[in-house]
Amino acid sequence: MARIGFVASYSDGGRSGIGQYETNLARRLPRFGGAHEFVIFARKDEADSFRADGLEIITYPAKYKSPLKNLYWHHTGLHRLAKKARLDLLHLSTQQRLVWRRPCRVTATINDLGTYHIENKYGRLRDFYLKKFGPLCARRADALISISEFTKKDLVELWKIDPRKIEVIPDGIDEERFAKTDPAQGRAALTKRFSLPEKYFLYIARLDHPSKNHVNLLEAFRIFRERSDSDCGLVLAGSKWYSADVIFARTEELGLKDSVVFTDFVADADMPALISGAAVFVFPSLFEGFGIPPLEAMAAGVPVACSNVAAIPEVVGDAALTYDPRQPERIAEALLRITGDDGLRRSLIEKGEKRAAQFTWDNTARATVEFFDRVLAGHYDT
Repeated sequence: MARIGFVASYSDGGRSGIGQYETNLARRLPRFGGAHEFVIFARKDEADSFRADGLEIITYPAKYKSPLKNLYWHHTGLHRLAKKARLDLLHLSTQQRLVWRRPCRVTATINDLGTYHIENKYGRLRDFYLKKFGPLCARRADALISISEFTKKDLVELWKIDPRKIEVIPDGIDEERFAKTDPAQGRAALTKRFSLPEKYFLYIARLDHPSKNHVNLLEAFRIFRERSDSDCGLVLAGSKWYSADVIFARTEELGLKDSVVFTDFVADADMPALISGAAVFVFPSLFEGFGIPPLEAMAAGVPVACSNVAAIPEVVGDAALTYDPRQPERIAEALLRITGDDGLRRSLIEKGEKRAAQFTWDNTARATVEFFDRVLAGHYDT
């Protein structure tokens, strides 16, 4: 038996992929942990997100919420709490909060090294910190989890991590929440709340320009409307992020204001109904270390058209129609093909359901516990 600490300081109410990872994985660890004891470190204002049988929760003050203060706590307060908790292993859930000091064996999940692929991804200061100190802290870890083969390759090439110390454990989805349902079910309340059109393409991503590529999607949507008699609208679901104003301005410039719906953040409870009601789930992101939303759409029985870059092709396999996300013309062609070819649509739905079934949070939790066991047994020691 071992005491294993899991640091969940980036949950942000589930608004990001890292947030989904933390909340979904942490609650499932005790199911597969055998005799291990699991201790969750969470901000006091986020603790309720992690309450589950078999989890001990240790909180720290909410005043450490801002990125800079939170980083400071990771390098100071976390070490003290981890020592006091008498841990055998401490796991960090994101590359953005790696630590130098080691209170016990230390592992971490690396979601992506997007700061090397997207200019000014997190702002100059945070990008500088990740590039300067990220690799130094990562090399001090006993072992690392990468959520995709793509990110593992980045870790080896960019951070010079020994590949023998990296295990690939993919993210998952909640297959029960996103099981295929009648699109009409649950639509009424959402339609009124978000002013949804009868038919719509859906993209779920924070309004982050340029990395989430909303502007090229808007250009593609304009092309689609010019070449089709479809009355399909475009729904963009996600919180405002860096340069969101650029996205709003481009919508106006293209004359799409009446055809595009911005929902802002959509709560988890509403997400299945929003996804299942879409005609096509479109995912034109310029970079992803994994990419959970396309799998959720596949599980819900919605055809997917997505980027062919970074880890996205690895995740979707042959179950989606892919394109170069930097070319609006190619995105538009994908939308035209799916809406104009019933056979293709049915094929994508069938393949998508099978593909999504391979990725569950239970599988992620089981593999993560097995990884912890190997670390505790000294498997990665060199």
